[in-house]
Amino acid sequence: MRIPSLPGLLRIRFHDLRHTHVVMLLKMRENSKRITERMGWSSIKMLDRYSHITPHMQQETADAFGEMFFSSPDGTRNIKTTL
Repeated sequence: MRIPSLPGLLRIRFHDLRHTHVVMLLKMRENSKRITERMGWSSIKMLDRYSHITPHMQQETADAFGEMFFSSPDGTRNIKTTL
């Protein structure tokens, strides 16, 4: 079934919607295995195609780990600085 083109609307393919869906899931930090299953891929390596989306996420992950690592169990910061 073909939908007629309308002036002012971009043509969007079904594949474009799948790509957008994966990108949004990655930005939401969804589990890679779940994304793979959701997309019906047989291998998690398919996510390698989306590596251009995730570089900024490395810094975010490092920051989140640092926050967790340097926090006390009660959630307060536990960093002692000496000058």
